[in-house]
Amino acid sequence: MVVELLRKKGYRGYIHLRLMPGTPKDLVFHAAVLADRVGINVEAPKEVFKEIAPGKGDWVNDIIKRIEWLVKLKKFLRKKKAPGYLSSGVDTQIMLGVYNETDLEVLETAWYLLKLGVDRIYVSGFKPYPNTPLGKQRPASKWRVLRVTQAIELMRVYGYSFDEIKELVNDDGMLPNIDPKVAYAEKHKWLFPIDINNDPYELLIKVPGIGPRSARKIIIVRKQRRIDRTLLSKIIGYKNMIKALKYIVI
Repeated sequence: MVVELLRKKGYRGYIHLRLMPGTPKDLVFHAAVLADRVGINVEAPKEVFKEIAPGKGDWVNDIIKRIEWLVKLKKFLRKKKAPGYLSSGVDTQIMLGVYNETDLEVLETAWYLLKLGVDRIYVSGFKPYPNTPLGKQRPASKWRVLRVTQAIELMRVYGYSFDEIKELVNDDGMLPNIDPKVAYAEKHKWLFPIDINNDPYELLIKVPGIGPRSARKIIIVRKQRRIDRTLLSKIIGYKNMIKALKYIVI
């Protein structure tokens, strides 16, 4: 194995390793010890996977079960203070636009994977290649890939639940071409305005323009002094402050 040889040669840098579906358990463990991050691509929601990748094995037994092994190993191996040992966790990838799957199906799959313990989910848009079974299919639009990625990040990083994200899709199960965080704020106007100097982290994080790091910094700073527009601009940046002003009081 190339990764094993690199470690034996003394390489201590970051290694991101991808495994194939159905990888034996002993090799999964071996990979987890050697690499900083390991992933197996789920490719698509379960039912769609059967149609687009029948040769890659069973979605549950050959992919999800391996992800579960990696997540369990991560909890044990992260105690090690050395290169590798899943120090950067477990990831996967979903292809978008391959087989008429809806955004809702993709987001529900992403939520399941996040609850399983996956640390990062990458979304890639389908691109057709000539003279292949899907060669005449339309590519996934860049804006769709962006919106689905943003919605997944709201669940992964910002603490939104799947039920909250599910409210944003239309009757066809698709997200609109608008920042999902803004779409959520507009759909839940009763939550706003948020008091920047008094409301808790869980509400600050709902404000467009304010991320987890900024929300934590706001809480620290406001213990020392009252936050005005000038100070808020320094904390979150001018452009983000302009975006946030619609949803806050200072």
